[in-house]
Amino acid sequence: MPRLPWHMRAHSHPFHELVVVIKGCQRVKMDGVVREGGVGDVLLYPAGMAHEEWADEQGVFESFFMAFEADLPRAIPLPLHDHGGRIRMLVEWLREDMRLMGGDGASAEVLRGLVSAIVAQLARMPSTAEPELVERVRRHIREHVAEPLTLDGLAHVAGLSKFYFLRRYAGLAGRAPMADVRLIRVERARELVLSTSLPLKEIAVRAGLGDVYHMTRLFRHHLDRTPGQLRRMVR
Repeated sequence: MPRLPWHMRAHSHPFHELVVVIKGCQRVKMDGVVREGGVGDVLLYPAGMAHEEWADEQGVFESFFMAFEADLPRAIPLPLHDHGGRIRMLVEWLREDMRLMGGDGASAEVLRGLVSAIVAQLARMPSTAEPELVERVRRHIREHVAEPLTLDGLAHVAGLSKFYFLRRYAGLAGRAPMADVRLIRVERARELVLSTSLPLKEIAVRAGLGDVYHMTRLFRHHLDRTPGQLRRMVR
């Protein structure tokens, strides 16, 4: 967390730089345009792009940042809103893996996979907060994550017919609603695995994943490791 007031004169890097604003507000000037990033916003500085950064003296400022090399799929508008915290989550996973695995060559593939996931998420993110419909449905999923959730039920929350809801949600969010259900449940389970000593069986139930077998399959698919492996990494 930098001391305020904080200011970095115009500079550039041979790599891409990603900043996720956690607290406060950060401003950046690129190509003569000043942009402002608030809590939950993502700022991306492409390699070679000169940028000047600063944060005001008032309040508190905190951010995550990472440097990486990758092919960016397109010009990405700024700022991006990290709605749901997916970029922050991926950056935290990356930092955690780098800390725990250190120089282990076997971890290089995992780290590259996380960077690829971050780039893919950037390509899907809108330049403003996601539409209210998506936010409303995701909020409902998080509040009822341990309960049965169906496409019909989510369509009812959205106030739309099932088939129109499915098409509309996928167009706005970039994925089907039930795919979001799985991702949100996996993230809830991951949080419980890392922050509690609850048995995996109970975590699976609390996260709405049914049983340990199903939870383990989803962890392998989304996180490239089992719940037990993840828990052992932080002990």
